[in-house]
Amino acid sequence: MRTLLHLPVPAMPALLRLRALVPVVIFGCGVLASVGLWQAQQQQQAAQRQAAFDFLLSKFVRQLDAHFAASTQVLRGVAGYFAASREVDRTGFRHYVAVLRLGDRYPGIQGVGFAQLLAPEQLVRHEARVRAEGFPHYGVRPAAARSFYTSILFLEPFDWRNQRAFGFDMFTNPVRREAMARARDSGQVALSGRVHLEQETDEDVQAGVLLYVPVYREGEGGLDVAQRRESLQGWAFAPLRMKDLVGRLLARELPELQTQLAFELYDSATADPEQLLYRSERWAGASSQHYVSTLTLQVAGRSWSLRAHSLPGFEEGGKGLHGRGMLLLGTLASALLASLVGLILTSHVRTVEALQESAEVQQQLSQSQAELQSVFDTSGVGMLQVDTFGVVRRVNQRMAEMFGRVREGMPGMPYENLVPPEDRERVRQRIAELVSSEMRELNIERRYCRADGTSFWGMLSARRLLDRQGGTIGLVGVIVDITARRNAELHLTQSEQRYRTLTESMQDVVWCVDPVDMRITYCSPSLRALCGFCAEDALLGGLAMLFGARRTEWLQARWRERVECYRRGEVEAGHAWLDELEHLCAQGGAVPVELSSCCMVDPEGGALLLRCVTRNISERKRHEQAQRVAAVAFESHESMLVTNAAGVIIKVNQAFCDLTGFSSEEVLGKTPRLLHSGRHDVEFYAEMWRCINNSGFWQGEIWNRHKDGRVYPVWLTITAVRDEEGRTTHYVGSSFDITRQVQHQSEIRNLAFYDPLTGLANRRLFADRLGHAFAKSGRSKRFGAVLYIDLDRFKEVNDSLGHAEGDRLLELVADRISTNVREGDTVARFGGDEFVVLLEDVGETREEALCVVIAVAEKLRQALATPYHLHGTQPGEHVCSSSIGVAVFRGSQEEMESVLLRADRALYAAKDGGRNAVCVGEGCEEEEGTRHQD
Repeated sequence: MRTLLHLPVPAMPALLRLRALVPVVIFGCGVLASVGLWQAQQQQQAAQRQAAFDFLLSKFVRQLDAHFAASTQVLRGVAGYFAASREVDRTGFRHYVAVLRLGDRYPGIQGVGFAQLLAPEQLVRHEARVRAEGFPHYGVRPAAARSFYTSILFLEPFDWRNQRAFGFDMFTNPVRREAMARARDSGQVALSGRVHLEQETDEDVQAGVLLYVPVYREGEGGLDVAQRRESLQGWAFAPLRMKDLVGRLLARELPELQTQLAFELYDSATADPEQLLYRSERWAGASSQHYVSTLTLQVAGRSWSLRAHSLPGFEEGGKGLHGRGMLLLGTLASALLASLVGLILTSHVRTVEALQESAEVQQQLSQSQAELQSVFDTSGVGMLQVDTFGVVRRVNQRMAEMFGRVREGMPGMPYENLVPPEDRERVRQRIAELVSSEMRELNIERRYCRADGTSFWGMLSARRLLDRQGGTIGLVGVIVDITARRNAELHLTQSEQRYRTLTESMQDVVWCVDPVDMRITYCSPSLRALCGFCAEDALLGGLAMLFGARRTEWLQARWRERVECYRRGEVEAGHAWLDELEHLCAQGGAVPVELSSCCMVDPEGGALLLRCVTRNISERKRHEQAQRVAAVAFESHESMLVTNAAGVIIKVNQAFCDLTGFSSEEVLGKTPRLLHSGRHDVEFYAEMWRCINNSGFWQGEIWNRHKDGRVYPVWLTITAVRDEEGRTTHYVGSSFDITRQVQHQSEIRNLAFYDPLTGLANRRLFADRLGHAFAKSGRSKRFGAVLYIDLDRFKEVNDSLGHAEGDRLLELVADRISTNVREGDTVARFGGDEFVVLLEDVGETREEALCVVIAVAEKLRQALATPYHLHGTQPGEHVCSSSIGVAVFRGSQEEMESVLLRADRALYAAKDGGRNAVCVGEGCEEEEGTRHQD
């Protein structure tokens, strides 16, 4: 038993000091308790206000989502209206939009409209049609040429603001183009990024966005991107001014938020000032406010950042006097209690002096009991006392809190009621064993049940409670809540299992090596897929089995150097070293691998180990080899260039430089337009790119311009390079010079269609042009004519001067004939001294035509009769006259052979009449006609 010490009675000054100190201590403790309660109340109030702030913010988000959902339905209705209508007139569309009542039902929508997709060949007709509707200044803008156009054709209400956007091609703007392309290819509604609306003026400028819904031709919606693009008719769209939208939304749907919250909206996942869509007028900055929040919203395919903070109107609603009143009341109560204690101590001073001995003993006993009770009650673990029947007799406050029960209600209840029903029989047996056996204590982990039915894990440490004779009078136990530890252990076990599952399922091989003896301590099962060895083979055979003796020695030496670097602190744990080497296979041979190794500390034993990851790089090696082969092929004798998707040149070979005269530095970063020769029109290039876009390939003859200015023909092949998703990433062009081939073709063509002596058309080319002339005459109903020309006494020139001078004379005659006819007329030589002239479009009547043709024939006859200078003759000495037969025709009345026959007969008629004359065939039946001569 504890011995009680008898202390001397203190002197009166000491008693007075003690009496003055106790009220102060009580007052201080009371004030501290009041402050603690006040702080707890303030924290609870702050949590409630935060919940109210989050609720108001969620209401705003829901209203914003509902508004965009309603706007989407409006646009889908407009899209359906255009898709279902063969022809939409402005009056009908205006009535349709008026019924929607946009201003009343959909605040912030500037209007709804339709942007029509136009091909370049449709542009002129489209602009003329709209101007005819009463818009004389209408035009698609901007006016630059491009592969297609998208004009804002309808936009209601058609007020002065919306008229500013009439005819605008939204696809020319990158931000609008991204949303329009996304809507076109997906078939879904798409929201643009932040734009400056065409409707804006210099006053009240607001950030804007646009909603797009694609409109496809009826029944041609398509299931893939290509079909959607092919059947696209245009876009239904709605411009939204964000300040009007959010302001009206708050004023009409959430007026209470205007005095409580301030907002910022950004068209980005972060608060980028360049992407600001809306800011409340009362926005003061989130850093200076008590309640703030930042959310990321998904709106029609765009990520928006919403920032909000509280306003004074919201924060004043949470202020009250309850916490301050509690603090004041606690302080007053503490003062009253301190005063009361002071009075009691003062009144009992004399009693204490008289009853010194008994008071001292009572004080020590009370103090001892208070200390024990304090330890029992303030312990951080649950403590209980149970009798030999398993009935709870005493618990501390922590025990009651742990089980969610009232402390006063736990004594008298069976201990087995604190465990799950399925464990209660086992608990009764354990209590009986502990009471009746020699075992003095028990430590066990088990599940316990709270009053609300939930459970937790606890560690029970129990000991037998003995009386003075050593008999068991009950059990005393301590329960520690170990739920967190058990959850941590479970989480660790699950984490280890996930890591092992991940390691065993990945294609890369994961293994660990002891850096001391270089022994493999772990290997994942994916080793079999890599080389045919199983993980157990690696643990037994070691590194030599996987890499061979020579490579193993090299690898171990490198690892030892790296481990020393780690131990000297030169690298951190987890720093990876990469090596490439060959991994042996069970069936023979080897595969190239990339080996990543790093130093790490074993979390279980704390020992240093090497963690390695082996990856099969066979495919990468083959790819690198293919790249080397491609690089060699690129530097072939053919000219090659590579551009990106935008057509900018990023690579050329030496053959390109040799062919074009440009160096690689002069063309990199530019487009192939610098090679344009000017010989091909816009339609040629448009057709070429249509072929490339449709099939990914084009080849053909094209004329390029050399650096020195000359043009030359090449055979060009263009191939589009596409990625896995079908998007074009590059274009590859290869070409070679075909100047010789073109020259050879030209020579062959000249031999086939031109007289080799005079360069005039031959009989074949003349027949072709006569056929075209007949067709043209048949369409225009205008006359043409054929002139047969034969030199008089040409044989005498050959006989007297020789064939060389005869050929010289024929060349001079050909030159004189060509000089005296129109540029579009055809002059041909049929052979010998026989020439033929084709005149087109000489008159609407036969008489008019004959008048013109006879004048031309006389002009030719006189020109040919002028003396010639030939070798072997005096200047101006040789005269060679000609006979000319004329036949007029109109293509729809007779055959070509008939015209030639009439001209031939007229020629012979001129010769029979004495030569040096012009004779006209008067009709199909007449062989002689009118004769004209000097």
